[in-house]
Order: sequence, then C-alpha cells, then structure tokens
Amino acid sequence: VEAGASCVHTSVNGLGERTGNAPIDEVVAAMKYLYNIPTPVDCSQFVELSDLVAKLANRKIDDHKPITGSATYTREIGAGIGLMDTAPLAIFPFRPEVFGNHSGVMIGKKSGSESIRIKMKEFGMPELSDETVKDILNDVKEYGIAHKRCLSDDELKAIINKKLEN
Repeated sequence: VEAGASCVHTSVNGLGERTGNAPIDEVVAAMKYLYNIPTPVDCSQFVELSDLVAKLANRKIDDHKPITGSATYTREIGAGIGLMDTAPLAIFPFRPEVFGNHSGVMIGKKSGSESIRIKMKEFGMPELSDETVKDILNDVKEYGIAHKRCLSDDELKAIINKKLEN
C-alpha cells in the first residue's frame, strides 16, 4: 500500500482460496492506526463478521486472535486492571469497541483484589470487606497455581460463596 498498490487482497479469519491472504481486520487496523491511511470499512462489525464466517466454515477462531479473538482484550494481571474501563488505551493498542469486541477480566494466580471486586460486581454480588476479598484472593491464587490455569466464572463463584457462608 505504501508502495502504491491500489487494492489489497484480504480474507476473513485467514480463510480463502489461497493461503497467506491476510485477515481483513488486521489489515484495516494496520492501515488506519499504524499508517494513518483512511478506509471506508466499518470496523465495528469485525467480530460479528469473524464469528459468522467461523460458524459457516465450521472453524473455531482462536481466543487470542488479534482484533477479533474473544480473549484478545482480556487481562489477568491485577496491577492497573481498573484502567480497562477508565483508560483502555493505557493497556490496549485500540479500544475493543472499535472492532465490535469487549474487554474482560480473567481470574488466576496473577490477579489482585481489584480484579476480584470487578468480577463480583459483574456477577451482581455485594461489596465485601478488604479482609474478605484478600481471603478470596488467596484461595484464588492457590487454586490457579494448583490447577495451572485461570479460574472459570463458576469456580470463582464457588470460592466466593464458600467465603460468604463462613
């Protein structure tokens, strides 16, 4: 494009009649945000388009696929997790909403108290004392280390409910 190409051949999710065609979402993002080249493409439909093509092609999209992956804008780390809502560009190269995506919080051994509070709010659970949240966080970290992965929402809810019962 910089050398003067008048069109770019792309694909959706890297699928097409030839291998090697770059995904349209990644090309458009690079053109708009790296090279400042305007495009008429409505980026807000990329996740919906990607999901539709994946369904029709019977091919799963990797959760961490750039731009359209369901976990692309998800973070586990506790430090600065609050910035996801207040200043997303401090963490991500783009606002997820620009591409029809969303941010999220994963809970695991690297999580902090703020992450636990965010998830509890997401679940519609009541605010808890700092001490109780720290206890939940300790259990979360032990669970994450023992299972070598992040917790599912159901696993986190079970840990929280166990603390609430005590």
